[in-house]
Amino acid sequence: FNILPNPDKFDDKDPDNMLSCPHSNYYSLIHLNQLFDSTTSVSMFHCSVRSLPKNLSLLSEFLCSANPKPDILAITETRLSTQTVTNVDIPNYDFFPTNSLTQAGGSGLYVSKNLSTIHRPDLKFRIPLVESSWCEIISGNGRPNI
Repeated sequence: FNILPNPDKFDDKDPDNMLSCPHSNYYSLIHLNQLFDSTTSVSMFHCSVRSLPKNLSLLSEFLCSANPKPDILAITETRLSTQTVTNVDIPNYDFFPTNSLTQAGGSGLYVSKNLSTIHRPDLKFRIPLVESSWCEIISGNGRPNI
């Protein structure tokens, strides 16, 4: 999809042009498994779950089929709030949620326990009703954190 018109969005000579126009694709699980390469990079998967408590089992089934597993799962529309009392843990992942102030919304990050992380609730967009979840990945070896 295109958010901003940009005739040069696929111009590899200027990667900043590509960032102004995100590109989304739908993949089969087989193709998705080929994209995840845990040996050379950090892999990330985004999913709008439309209620994490109701669809946690579907998310868990996806993870059982993914090989290798994504390092980070970005979840939107969690529908978690301060009134929600439920276990949304996934084995081998740390969960960093941001509850919603509305009935639909909320976000969260599941980050593989293989990555050293720091929860960063101090990073927020200061725009009403914009929800985001943040964590810092510790790179180590003197490299800057992500």
